[in-house]
Amino acid sequence: MNLVDRDNALLVHARHACASLCDAEGKPVSVHTRLQDLATLDELTIGEADLVCASALLDLVNASWIERLAAACDAHGSAVFVTLSVDGSWRFERLCAPESSAAGVPVWEADTDVDDPVVNEAFNAHQRGDKGIGAALGPDAAACLATALRTRGFDVELAASPWQLQLDDSRQSQLARALIDGWREAACAQLPAMAERIRHWHARRQAWCAGNSGRLVVGHVNLFASPPRSST
Repeated sequence: MNLVDRDNALLVHARHACASLCDAEGKPVSVHTRLQDLATLDELTIGEADLVCASALLDLVNASWIERLAAACDAHGSAVFVTLSVDGSWRFERLCAPESSAAGVPVWEADTDVDDPVVNEAFNAHQRGDKGIGAALGPDAAACLATALRTRGFDVELAASPWQLQLDDSRQSQLARALIDGWREAACAQLPAMAERIRHWHARRQAWCAGNSGRLVVGHVNLFASPPRSST
């Protein structure tokens, strides 16, 4: 297994975390790390990998990078598994009254704020800014990779994999609050003239999270692609 990142501290952590990994037969898995800026992605980065994996990465790159990834995987007949690509959606939900639930299955309904769409649109626009590899694709990234791979004959599957952060769980609530902070900062940077309105939205949403039994649902997409049979 080859792990590539530009942060050496993360690679050191990964080596320790993977030290006890074994394959299906119980044999230790060899882990190799490479310090590399992924902006320089090319076929050598992919090497002879049977499976190329990435997590929370696609939305930070541009269309040219996506094409290079697809071309490299095609050249080597590598399958692709990419997780946690944002799809640009999020929503706050509250639990309906027990009598609304059928057979004990909880029923959720949206809790809307007039400025949710404003902040969401501003955040998505901010996501499409340059993150170090040109104009990022943001919520369009997974679909862009799917198209690039299908064009090359890959069999591609996309599946929704939303975070469902329960606000009555302290750790999940902490993450939800941190996300709301980040959305405020990005939206204010994108729409400075509306900063005061966005700060009021932030205050309302943070107050809503406090002691609430609702949840925050953040949309993500997973992608798996099998190479054309002629490439394997």
